[in-house]
Amino acid sequence: SHQQRLYSDHTMVYHLPKLNSEIVRSFYMGVCFMVLFSGFYTLSNLEKLFLASTQAENPSFTGDGYVSLAILYIAFSIFMWVVPSIVSLCGPKITLIIGSLGYSLFIASFLTESAWLLYVGSVCCGVGASMLWTTQGNYMVLISSSLTLTRNLAIFNIIWQSAMFYGNIFAYLVLEGKDHLDRDTRTTVILALLGVSIAATAIMCFLPTPTSSDGKKIKEDHGGPIVALKKTWEIATTKYMLILFISFVYMGLQICFMSGVYGSCVGFTKQLDHSKQLVPLIGLIIGAGEIISEIGLICLGKSVAKWRYGQTTVVLVALIIEYAAFVMVYLNLPNNSVFGETDDLSILPASWWNAVVAALLIGLSDGIYMSMIPSIVGTIFPNDSVYGCAMFTFVFSLFSAVGFFSSNYIGLYWQLLVLTITGTLGAFCYIYVSLDMHRRAEQDRKEQTKL
Repeated sequence: SHQQRLYSDHTMVYHLPKLNSEIVRSFYMGVCFMVLFSGFYTLSNLEKLFLASTQAENPSFTGDGYVSLAILYIAFSIFMWVVPSIVSLCGPKITLIIGSLGYSLFIASFLTESAWLLYVGSVCCGVGASMLWTTQGNYMVLISSSLTLTRNLAIFNIIWQSAMFYGNIFAYLVLEGKDHLDRDTRTTVILALLGVSIAATAIMCFLPTPTSSDGKKIKEDHGGPIVALKKTWEIATTKYMLILFISFVYMGLQICFMSGVYGSCVGFTKQLDHSKQLVPLIGLIIGAGEIISEIGLICLGKSVAKWRYGQTTVVLVALIIEYAAFVMVYLNLPNNSVFGETDDLSILPASWWNAVVAALLIGLSDGIYMSMIPSIVGTIFPNDSVYGCAMFTFVFSLFSAVGFFSSNYIGLYWQLLVLTITGTLGAFCYIYVSLDMHRRAEQDRKEQTKL
């Protein structure tokens, strides 16, 4: 059974054919997401700048980048409650394919230059994202054992997060030397990203179906939406999930800052030379930082999982990196750069290398959190992973929406303060849960030895 597989002895966990099949599936899932997010991340990074340029050419256009991304994350957080039922009905593979189509509709909505169609596209993308991410977490738990889950998530993340490279390199080359993003430039970028997004859906059609160690297909019944809601609520109110709540909140605010706010602040700071062209470079460097963290976690994965203070040490490193990044952003960019183009001076003279190094640090920190937090949820609920992933996804997407909505009203410095406070509390909540789980596991082992 799946439970036996998760708590299997070490000989079974290290059995080579099984290990290989886990690695291959994690790799292929990473490739699917990498291709899809090459389009989406590049566009969400540039969205505020794209729409500001559209408005400059067409004053009747009222679409706003932060509002669009906030709508996306609200749709994400609401619709994900019915995802477990869809997974039961269609299986993980079909759910992922349907979800990926929402991203293509979102990218296509930019071609219309219509505010209401942009927001409809945002809803479609949010619905697709809820299907994609809840199912992805469930799929990774189904194909992994308790000892290989962190490693497999790191393999998935390193490939998926390389998506930051490809689209942003293309955008960097297209935007070279441009201070204004004219309609032809915008259309070229959007059509290229749309083509990539459609290709991702085609690749997902060949995703392997999750199978148990004996090669049989795993069929999970998550019941109807009411059953799923009850089950998710039961899991949400457990001690560990309540403690991890603040970690999920931080993840949401961090994703908002990393994927939409920071790049926009750099692009709107006129004191920086070629600030518009810096935006895709920032996205690319964040991706590089995430990949470096994931390589580290792949190399240290099993040691981190086994050593009592392994996860604690890794999360503390992420916290220190995050502090350094926020201090650099605070010194390098003006407070109102979050709202639109500004000539205001920053605390220190604005420099491109400071912006790039801060982006690298943000990527390093986020790469660690993106592996460690879903991994601990999967470890706490190995047999109910879809509900644990749903709860994590709900909280972080809801607070991403809060982050994007508030970005039209709250200056950069206040945002950095909120991120620092929630990041600190979130890290220590994670550390408490990790140490408590190791303590309980040791107690169980001692009791078994006595027997």
